[in-house]
Amino acid sequence: MLPLAAAAIPTSIYVLTGLFVFVSVFLVLVILVQRPKGGGLSAAFGGGAGSGSAQSVVGGAGIGNVLTTTTIVAFVLFLGLAMSLIWTARAAHHVDAPAAPAVQADPAKTAASVETPAAPVKTDAPAAPAAADPAPVSAAPAPAPTPAAPAVPVK
Repeated sequence: MLPLAAAAIPTSIYVLTGLFVFVSVFLVLVILVQRPKGGGLSAAFGGGAGSGSAQSVVGGAGIGNVLTTTTIVAFVLFLGLAMSLIWTARAAHHVDAPAAPAVQADPAKTAASVETPAAPVKTDAPAAPAAADPAPVSAAPAPAPTPAAPAVPVK
């Protein structure tokens, strides 16, 4: 979501958005009307894949070329409007946002101005309650190591 108020949005964005929605819907409809190998949406309007009734409603046998050209033009408009919307919205966003001043870092001042964290504050209350009964520690000595097996077997 852009951090722009409704009053700050330029009118050109509204116009481009309206055109973009119109071209998008038009492109979808033009693609659906075309007759692919399976019949497409023209078969749903009563025309079979080979009957030619859908072509007779819209035009003659050259309808495929007209629809292909219309699809290409609508697609180019779609891409152009999408890029225009992005550029216009980005320009509107950058105009409203204040520019950050360019600050050059001075190494001597930067090292001196670094703040060290404050020391922890000591209080009278304990940080955590002490354990009431610590677990008993076993006082048994560790078992003696077993002697290693002789390197040469005894016969």
